[in-house]
Amino acid sequence: MSTENKSQLHKRIGRFRISRNLLWRFPEKLREIFDLVVVLEAQMKWEFDSVEYLAISDFFEEVPDGVAAPEYQISTVFDANGLVKANLVK
Repeated sequence: MSTENKSQLHKRIGRFRISRNLLWRFPEKLREIFDLVVVLEAQMKWEFDSVEYLAISDFFEEVPDGVAAPEYQISTVFDANGLVKANLVK
């Protein structure tokens, strides 16, 4: 990563939620997501039964100063044995 990209990482901010069910049942599969981000804040959102994360990542789009962090989704793939893959989706 170039020095220019590193200095702009703080502008690549986003929010995403992961259900408590996924966090408890498949933490090892969710590591693929957490390897991509630096979590700045985590809050339990009882109304969604999930944890909402505010994070920075090269994966996220740059956000201008003063603009709220956009929300990203978690895409999951299951088979008969459980969770196979989890990804962040723009």
